[in-house]
Amino acid sequence: MPANTMNVNGQDYVAVRTDRNGEAWHKLGSFEGAQSAIEASDKFKGGIPVFEKQATFIKTGDVFVPTKNFAIVRLPMKHDPEIKIIGDGLSERYNIVQPTEIFQAFDERVKQPIETLGFIGDGEKAFVTWEMPRSIVVAGDDEVKLFGTILAGFNGKVSLSLSLIAFRTLCENTFNAAMEILRSTKSDGKSQGRVWVGHHNSPNILRDLGAWMGHVQKNAEEQVMLAENLFGKLASTPVDDKNVLKSLIEACYPAPEAIGFFPDELRSEKQEKIDDMIAKAEADRTAIEGLFGGGDKTTKGNNLWDLFNNTTYYENHVRLSKKDTANSIVFGARASQMNDNVLVLANYADTREIAPAKYLKVSKK
Repeated sequence: MPANTMNVNGQDYVAVRTDRNGEAWHKLGSFEGAQSAIEASDKFKGGIPVFEKQATFIKTGDVFVPTKNFAIVRLPMKHDPEIKIIGDGLSERYNIVQPTEIFQAFDERVKQPIETLGFIGDGEKAFVTWEMPRSIVVAGDDEVKLFGTILAGFNGKVSLSLSLIAFRTLCENTFNAAMEILRSTKSDGKSQGRVWVGHHNSPNILRDLGAWMGHVQKNAEEQVMLAENLFGKLASTPVDDKNVLKSLIEACYPAPEAIGFFPDELRSEKQEKIDDMIAKAEADRTAIEGLFGGGDKTTKGNNLWDLFNNTTYYENHVRLSKKDTANSIVFGARASQMNDNVLVLANYADTREIAPAKYLKVSKK
């Protein structure tokens, strides 16, 4: 789960349940026994962040004149007594939902113990996960656990979202379950793998989040079966042709398209960036192809499930980065890449056609 968390008196700002699942996919914090979101949040000695929307001003001469824009500030906390601006340029319609409101809604609607709860950065993001009712076993012995996951943003850039996250126990890979691929319909028409996305300009955002959390928990077995069907479909589709393997990997990691119209004086700079992106895509492809059939950590390599797990292993453990990657794996660019990969592979399983994800994503209606 996301690292890069807040730090309270030398401790990471996250609470993790360890008595059921050990520390396999979370290395931060710990508590034992079933606890509600509110109970888990009480573990944070520095308290829970509180946010305010405040008007912004410009100085004209000696007078400060209010603008039509607003900023979001995080109020002082025990471990950090400074007010911090975490978002600006927002309209008056922006509706702040406090972390404690989200935790209370979770306890009221899901009525399950949390698995993980924490904050990222200066508190500008919060997450809560809880475990689905059973694990999935793919291809006879490959265990995958599913978790309902709430990501809440308080900085004006991140919305409230509800996703299903999968954890493959064999190699400690985490990836979005991409449940909406099987439904062929999407709540927001845009975000692959997410069950619901709410935006802060809605006055009903907290109500809607509660309703969707309750829906996911009520239909948890259906969510598990959808993932089971998807992963089973991948496992039953062979990849026994080197040309097909190469084409699938190229569709998962496509190179950028050639430059179209562009001013001559800027073309060389643009081309240099594209050349770097092409080299990166080629390096990704070579690495994935090398992992295919690479052993226990990746899988033996003869079907789409194996190929997908090669890509998740690469994104979780192999791709180089100077930054902490856990947040990206679950919520960021790496999560998006893995969602694209499963979309490409699921499409091939259904149609035997190969196309990059950008041509397969559902358009907003």
